[in-house]
Amino acid sequence: MNRNTFGKVYSRQAIQTVVAAAFMVSSSVSASDWFPYPVEVWEPAFNMKSPRTQQAYQPVAKADRAWDICVSFPHLKDAYWTSVNYGIVDEARRTGVKVQLVEAGGYTNLNNQISQIEDCVSAGADAVVIGAISYDGLNNLVKSLTQKVFRLSTSSTVCHHRN
Repeated sequence: MNRNTFGKVYSRQAIQTVVAAAFMVSSSVSASDWFPYPVEVWEPAFNMKSPRTQQAYQPVAKADRAWDICVSFPHLKDAYWTSVNYGIVDEARRTGVKVQLVEAGGYTNLNNQISQIEDCVSAGADAVVIGAISYDGLNNLVKSLTQKVFRLSTSSTVCHHRN
């Protein structure tokens, strides 16, 4: 993978990370209680030598349509992933989107995670949020999804969706 491809693939993954963070809102805290949220943005993504800018992230009040979002987790066996799941479900309810959650069963089940994500896309998911099992193991899948099925949009939180 050349440098340009690396930056494009991981820029998309950076956007997915922001999306996941946007979904992690507890029902006991309303969006107005903790937003806007300060974030650092740098271009190109993951180039730690590039200058960073501070921006304020503000969530949408409601989704502009009933997006069908597939969320893939490594597992739901610990407090971290269970709490992320809670936040995603709560935020999906608040914004009016549909969420299909899949969990691969553990960090050793990369092939299962890949298969589940492919199944979500085949079933018509508008977007995919990935809690990756492997840093490099999903590169080919993410690349193929962005080239064949999804387009990148910075106007929505999840950012990979069908036209």
